[in-house]
Amino acid sequence: MPQNYSMLFYLGYLYKILQDIKAGSAVKPKSTKWTVLWVLNQFKKRLNWIGINDPTITKFVNKWEKFLSKNYRGDQLLNELHAKRLSDELTALWEHFVNEVLWDIPLYAEVTSGLINPDLLRKGLRELLGSDVYDNLPIEVKLDLEDAIKVIRIGVWTPAVMMTLRAVEASLRKYYEKIMGKPPIDEKGKFLTWYQMLNDLRSTGKVKTTLIGYLDFLRDRRNEADHPGKRFEQEIAERTLIHAVEALKIMKT
Repeated sequence: MPQNYSMLFYLGYLYKILQDIKAGSAVKPKSTKWTVLWVLNQFKKRLNWIGINDPTITKFVNKWEKFLSKNYRGDQLLNELHAKRLSDELTALWEHFVNEVLWDIPLYAEVTSGLINPDLLRKGLRELLGSDVYDNLPIEVKLDLEDAIKVIRIGVWTPAVMMTLRAVEASLRKYYEKIMGKPPIDEKGKFLTWYQMLNDLRSTGKVKTTLIGYLDFLRDRRNEADHPGKRFEQEIAERTLIHAVEALKIMKT
C-alpha cells in the first residue's frame, strides 16, 4: 500500500476522534494520547508527512493549538462553548479538505472496481438514493454521504466508513424519535447507543425486519470503528455505504 494511502487512513481516523470531542475532554498535555492538543498535533504531523501545506488547514490547527495552550491548564477539561466551536470549524475544514485538497494528493494507484458500479458512484448520491429520499435528507447527512462517495472513488476506505456511519447515526436518531415519540436520550441527558436504539425499535413491532438487519450490520461497523487503529478495506467501505443507502430508503418511507 502506498505511503499516502496509509497516511490518509490515519487522517480519517484522527478526524473522527476530533469530531467526537465533546465538552469535558482532556485538553493537555500535547504529549499524552487522545487529549485535544495531542490529536491536533498528530493531525498536523500527518498532513506534513503527506506533503499537504494547505494554508486553511494550517491556520485552523495553529489557531486551536495556540488558543488551547493559552487558555487551559493541565488539569482543565474542554468547556461546552469551545467544544462546539471546534466541532463547527472542523466540519467546515473537512469539507474543504475533501472537496479542494484531497483531489490534488498523488495516490499512485488505480482504484479497482468493487461492489458498487463505478458509473453509479460517479453519478453521485441522488442516483444511489433516488430523488424522493435525497431531497428529504438533512444537509449534514447529504454532505457526509457525498464525501464518503468521493473518498471511496479514490480508494480511501476508512474515512468513507466513518462518514457513512455518522450520516446513518444522525438519521437513526431522527427515525427513533419519529417511531418512539421521544428523543433518543437517557435519564442523564446522553444519547442512547445504537444497541439501545435498535432494541427499543425492535420492541415496538413497527419496524421492518429488513431495516433492523441493515442497522445491525451498521452497528457492528460502528463498534469496530471505535477501536483505536481500526482500518477498513474496500469491500467493507462499499458494503457499509450500500447498507446505509438501503436503510435510509426504508427510514424515509
